[in-house]
Amino acid sequence: MVIRPFMKKKKKGIILLSVIIIFITLAIAGTSLASFFLIVNSLATNHANSTKAFYLAEAGISHAIFILRNQAGLDELSGKEIGPIVLGDGAYRLTIDFNREVITATGTVEGIDRTIQLKYKPL
Repeated sequence: MVIRPFMKKKKKGIILLSVIIIFITLAIAGTSLASFFLIVNSLATNHANSTKAFYLAEAGISHAIFILRNQAGLDELSGKEIGPIVLGDGAYRLTIDFNREVITATGTVEGIDRTIQLKYKPL
């Protein structure tokens, strides 16, 4: 007759419980890591779109300077918004205020706007 120790049955239950706890811990860690990477990706995308919108606004300022230097249709543009002019992933709009001598350009990419104003002095 073979006598089996009483502890052997308890060890099987402890091992199963340990494996379940380890799997739950790994699942929680994996979910946390996945959500962290999604947030970082979202922040990086928003930063890239904000930078693109800024450079589109700069393109609008350059466009306005070109218009002022060449005096192309200045009478028609007085106080009116030009655009949106699509360029790359977004668009820009610009306004030339001849009374205040200010150029305002706004770049937009996927709902993110960046605005630049430039004060100029006519020649």
